[in-house]
Amino acid sequence: MAKQSGYLQRREAELDATFNAGAAMAMQFAMDTLQMVLHQTEGWGYDQIMRITHNWVAVQREYKPALDCRNPEADVRQEHMDRVLAEIISGKAELIRFPERYPNAKKIKYGR
Repeated sequence: MAKQSGYLQRREAELDATFNAGAAMAMQFAMDTLQMVLHQTEGWGYDQIMRITHNWVAVQREYKPALDCRNPEADVRQEHMDRVLAEIISGKAELIRFPERYPNAKKIKYGR
């Protein structure tokens, strides 16, 4: 596994100040284990894994507003996430919609 210290420094700079240490640690663990599985089961090397990691972070940044009920784009991002996941599933399983996948996310209250 390649060193990630430079990458982590850039990633941490992009995270919101409100992103707590526990969430950051969970995110790093998820990233580490994803990179490990791509290497161990798919035989991917550093360049492929870094390309996927970079794209994964970009998609997280794009859809992060879905988790913030105060963000005016939250509902649109949630719907986009469901749409892309439904495309991935392609009828092979039932889509679990955003509110069920994220039961602890605060509900969007329009105009309040």
